[in-house]
Amino acid sequence: METFNTYFDSNISMKSGNAPLHDILSTVAGRYIGQNPAGSFRFRAFRDDSFLPDADGSYNLDLNAKLPEALMGQYALIAAKFYSSSSENRTLLIRCYSQADVYFNGSLLWESTPYEENNEQKVTSVVLPCGAGWNSLMLRCCKRTSGFGCHLEPELSVWSWIPFLTPFAEREGQGGLVYSQPFDGPRVNVPDIDLNGNEADTGLCWYPAQTRETMESPGDLEAVFGRRPGKWACIWSKIRQNLPGKQTAAFTCSGAEFYLDGRRIESGDITVTAGNHDLLACSRCPEESSWTVRFSAEYEDRTKLKLMNPGADGVKGPCLYLGLFDAKPDWKLPGFYGLFGDSEKCYWKAAEHTVVRPYLENPCFGRWNYPLGVTLYGLTQAARVLDRPDITEYVRKHIHECAAMHEYSLWDAKTYGYPEINNQLVVLDSLDTCGSFGSAMLEFYKDKMDGNVKMTADRIGSYIHSGQSRREDGAFCRLGEGHTTMWADDLYMSIPFLCRYAKMTGDAKYLDDAANQVLMFKKYLYMPEYKIMSHVYDFHVEAATQVPWGRGNGWALFSISELLEYLPQDHKDRGSILEFFTSLCEGYVALQGSRGLWHQVLTLPESYEEASCTAMFIYGFSRAVRFGWIEDALGKKLLASAMKAWEGLKQTALDRFGNVYGICRGSFYSFSGDYYRDTLGWTLNDTHGIGIVLLAGIELDQAVRME
Repeated sequence: METFNTYFDSNISMKSGNAPLHDILSTVAGRYIGQNPAGSFRFRAFRDDSFLPDADGSYNLDLNAKLPEALMGQYALIAAKFYSSSSENRTLLIRCYSQADVYFNGSLLWESTPYEENNEQKVTSVVLPCGAGWNSLMLRCCKRTSGFGCHLEPELSVWSWIPFLTPFAEREGQGGLVYSQPFDGPRVNVPDIDLNGNEADTGLCWYPAQTRETMESPGDLEAVFGRRPGKWACIWSKIRQNLPGKQTAAFTCSGAEFYLDGRRIESGDITVTAGNHDLLACSRCPEESSWTVRFSAEYEDRTKLKLMNPGADGVKGPCLYLGLFDAKPDWKLPGFYGLFGDSEKCYWKAAEHTVVRPYLENPCFGRWNYPLGVTLYGLTQAARVLDRPDITEYVRKHIHECAAMHEYSLWDAKTYGYPEINNQLVVLDSLDTCGSFGSAMLEFYKDKMDGNVKMTADRIGSYIHSGQSRREDGAFCRLGEGHTTMWADDLYMSIPFLCRYAKMTGDAKYLDDAANQVLMFKKYLYMPEYKIMSHVYDFHVEAATQVPWGRGNGWALFSISELLEYLPQDHKDRGSILEFFTSLCEGYVALQGSRGLWHQVLTLPESYEEASCTAMFIYGFSRAVRFGWIEDALGKKLLASAMKAWEGLKQTALDRFGNVYGICRGSFYSFSGDYYRDTLGWTLNDTHGIGIVLLAGIELDQAVRME
């Protein structure tokens, strides 16, 4: 029996308002942007002499290395806090070197047993019941002959990274973990420690010890970099002019070349308007005398203009420092975006061991992952259709956040172990981590390429061509623990990017690869009795799962339609691919639900009506008609099906406020349809579905106009 879902009251459906397409696009796009406003990374102070994560995002919390003076049987604490945008469970994987207890939000959550303590390879999952807002984490570890500390890893760190920040008011705004001095067990009652309070009130010393960044010596470059005769370094501060209009101030300086908002200044009177102004000093380390830069600005009444931190959270002093350079930098306006230096790369720091790192703390904006690639693709096309430069600018800013910091994030990972931004792009270990967002990036910049975008695209292209796991026949596959698989999803994670990258580079080998992938995936996943695709092929058992997951099939049809748009008419595989595409269309149209939507498992009408696959079938059918790939009776049938599906989406899955319901969350795979039907539930406004709904409406409108 077919299942019909009621996601909301029909009185607030998009269909009930009879909104035209452009209004629907504006509403859906506007709701997403309103909920995920543009905002830059947070730039935070970070101690590079604290615990650093490894390349896989795990932490080796070896307290023996940090506290060699600790006595056998003594304890130490490791603490952090993090912010959660909603109430959710997060999982930590812990391996004990000795006794270790986990306190979460002030209460004991988990205690190790001798079984964990005596088996360092034993991995235990500890679920953190996070509340919306700030959450605190504290580990209490005891020194034993077996070790001192533990190994900690956020589960699926590449997808669910936890940006740990330091606790205590004195360290507010800083990133990273802190750890205490060793102490005897009875001395400290862990739940009494207020991680939001003052560090001094805990009765313990905490490390790394706080640095003293003071107003008295902001120009002491020798304290930051040591003596490096002949090398150059920069100081960045901001001057705050609080009086109305233009004011004249006496500026005195020595030891450097100074620039105010990019304009060279020297000792003497300067004119400063109200507000904040960038002050940059470039200094060369002298051969013999101390490396010190001095500067100040004051009004006629001797009141000094205030020097301010340029915008890095957790930095107490008014200056940031950058170096070292072999020659004087040729830029005059400082900023946080990019990586600096030529032969030796560098980034901003606040003191000798206090560096500045960017942190991604938005749930969506500025994040690089494959669902957001689909979202940005939809927003890009919606902006073009609606002639909305504001949406275009929003997409540009999102992509810029990622691409402009691509080089930096690679350097950050090499320097500090694991980046707080672009972690999927840095790891680059699967098609999931690169192809979808990379395709959206190339689509946005197809008319005017950006240097950072090209560098990012080239790295992705190189990975897919030479680094991605493949079978002996060249087919893409996924390598997992004990199994090798092929997922229908990976057609979307690769083909749209390969098409656009082939166009960007002019190299047809990428199109040839994309065409070959379609034929290889058909070989393993096609279900001829239904003319649809199995979700996954498991090479360990040499069998397809025979479960036709809706979105997996949507990815396939969507991607093949993109390939057909780029593939030359005389390409050797075009005929076979078009025949396959037509066969899939026949299979999908036959399985459409009575209300126009397709179901979560295409052959199980009792599974829920799923929005994202429905939108992808609308997209594929509409393009088949618009490009004239399928004509005559089947073409008319596909167009009618797409129109019915769009009406079904408006009635069942879209409300008048731009919310999208019935989007299946991210999946694993199973040989049982029950997993997809019962366990793999739907979510509201999931980024797997928002962009494709926009694309579906746009493509259907174009197909209808052609008719």
